[in-house]
Amino acid sequence: MTDRPVDPDPLDKDFVRRWYLSQGYKGDGEAPPMPDDVRVGAAERYIEAFEQITGGPFVPDTEPPLARISKNLDIGDKP
Repeated sequence: MTDRPVDPDPLDKDFVRRWYLSQGYKGDGEAPPMPDDVRVGAAERYIEAFEQITGGPFVPDTEPPLARISKNLDIGDKP
């Protein structure tokens, strides 16, 4: 009996792409609505990738996105 290598779960967009393919969607026309469990699964994979790459925990930023974007853009405008 030989030990065969096992491919790790991909930590990229393949998770979402495979889901769309399983729905019969190949990129033509309007995409089917994505259920929350698929979105959460994708987010979990990105969080795992972040933590593997940085070696630290993912801490979500809970500031409203528009305020955060505005604040970050103002930083670049200061002399």
